[in-house]
Amino acid sequence: MSTIIGLDISLTRTGIALWRDGQMRTVSTVSQPIGAQSWDERNTRIVGQAGSIIRWLSENACGQWGQVTPDLAVIEAPILHGPQTGSFFDRSGLWHGVYSKLRSSGWRIPVAVVNVATLKAWATGKGNADKAMMLHAARREWPGVLNDDEADAGWLAAMGAAKLGHEPVEMTAWRVSGLTKGDWPLDGLETL
Repeated sequence: MSTIIGLDISLTRTGIALWRDGQMRTVSTVSQPIGAQSWDERNTRIVGQAGSIIRWLSENACGQWGQVTPDLAVIEAPILHGPQTGSFFDRSGLWHGVYSKLRSSGWRIPVAVVNVATLKAWATGKGNADKAMMLHAARREWPGVLNDDEADAGWLAAMGAAKLGHEPVEMTAWRVSGLTKGDWPLDGLETL
């Protein structure tokens, strides 16, 4: 049985996808913005969102108490350019918290990191695809996808499944070549 996690990590709504033996399941966790933000309020929001993500993964992807280890997690890369605002700092904290848990001694899940343009090109054939295009393409493959965050997570999981030699979607030429892009772990992953 192969299990691949896809994560589109966000402070407001994180998309989570779980691809297991040909079946895709997507969900989102939601964190509400909190207006004026003290350091304690910001920390509470980050820890709460990270906890929601990790709890869902613990209950659905990793089995109770980590008895099942997913083969791979694929995470959308953080955007490292643009304004360095407080929310940039907070998003970074959330991203690293989730990444660290995936790699921790309890789980030890190999993690791949894929930038957004590579993901868009892999999903649609267009590196500049907008959210609506990504969602439309995802719903053609997995009708239960509810929003663009779940769509991105689904595509990340599908990309990981393809990297491991499965065919979660039609493997077009752009998808086959797209598997050479991204930061893939060196844990013996098979490539098409």
